[in-house]
Amino acid sequence: SSQEIELLLNQPKDVDLKGTRDKAMLEFAYATGMRVTEIISLNIEDVNLESASVICKSETKQRTIPLGSLSLKALKEYIDEAKTLGLKILKPDINKSTDAYTFEEDGIRMPLTIIKNIGPVAIKEITEERKKSEFTDFTDFVSRIYNKGINTKTIENLIYAGVFDEMGENRNTLLVSLKNVLIYAELVSGVGDALVSKPELIKTEELPLNELMQKEIELFGFYVSNHPASKYNCVKFNNIKEYFDKNIETVGLLEKIKTIKTKKGDTMAFLELTDETGVVSATIFPNRIIYINQIKTGDLLKIYGHVEKRLDRYQIIINKIEIIKI
Repeated sequence: SSQEIELLLNQPKDVDLKGTRDKAMLEFAYATGMRVTEIISLNIEDVNLESASVICKSETKQRTIPLGSLSLKALKEYIDEAKTLGLKILKPDINKSTDAYTFEEDGIRMPLTIIKNIGPVAIKEITEERKKSEFTDFTDFVSRIYNKGINTKTIENLIYAGVFDEMGENRNTLLVSLKNVLIYAELVSGVGDALVSKPELIKTEELPLNELMQKEIELFGFYVSNHPASKYNCVKFNNIKEYFDKNIETVGLLEKIKTIKTKKGDTMAFLELTDETGVVSATIFPNRIIYINQIKTGDLLKIYGHVEKRLDRYQIIINKIEIIKI
């Protein structure tokens, strides 16, 4: 719940979730490096974690279960849910990220470890060098980590992951300039920076949005800062409760489809959609089931529907679906 989220944010060490049955809250705690001290009546088999530990108590027994890092599927679900609850998830940053999730004033900062093909040796070198002083710009970064086990492919992946975005240059500019910057770094490693002129970056237009999105999928397994729904001016999922009992138009990426048979033998479907702000559930009743044969996971959909509330969750009852070409 939002109260439990607030509790976790306000107590960044030991967290007592006594009585919780919500595995997402347990995953939240471990995803952000916290130690949960007590969980009651939790089905451990539903939790996809691997190391660290949590104390599980019942009336008859107490045991310590090894738990830890999230699977990609669980991590993505957690991030989508956190966004829906209003928590801002910040992408990895070369001067701020470590090997664990950290809290900042603006939100939760992702670690460098979340980026595929960025190994522990590279991360250790980056964080150790950063202890001396922050990296002032991209050229400063490359020259300081040169010959420390971080190759060109690793640097390219860091660029595509957006870790240098806050330094003010777009990703394509850094990619195009990388060769010259590496030559500079090699020279500096031999004679020092006092005798070598710092190269100017080759200013270039940013990569197409589709390419940026594809690279995020490759490196993270999900969209971080370039979600395909972000460019559409419509109702966003984190504001869905503001439209309770109203008809809306919204855009989301189709993540899951589940179909069932009603008692009458008719087919209905439950969808899970994401946008850049979070996740929402949507229902297709039998009288609209024709749409289910037109859509598949990974499609970007424009949804026309009615916002309803089921238990403590807001959902969309779908009236019409249009597929948007990504």
